[in-house]
Amino acid sequence: GLMLEIFEAYFSLKETGDNRLAGWRHLALRVDSIEKSKAELESRGVVFKETIKPAGGGGSVLFFSDPEGNLLHLVERPVDSVFVR
Repeated sequence: GLMLEIFEAYFSLKETGDNRLAGWRHLALRVDSIEKSKAELESRGVVFKETIKPAGGGGSVLFFSDPEGNLLHLVERPVDSVFVR
């Protein structure tokens, strides 16, 4: 199986020279069906930031935030996508 651990940072993130913050920007979660995943999350109270949009490289994306405001997104890719290996 797969396990992903994410730990809270107890310090301020440093700004980089190109106006971005050091650290992670968002976490992408690949799903088989973005529509089914959206319906499941909505039934649990998740509010999405926008509608399902086309993804660069093919497929679809859908952004939302966790209760602490961290940006997350669902991504569905075609089975022949270079991103699906």
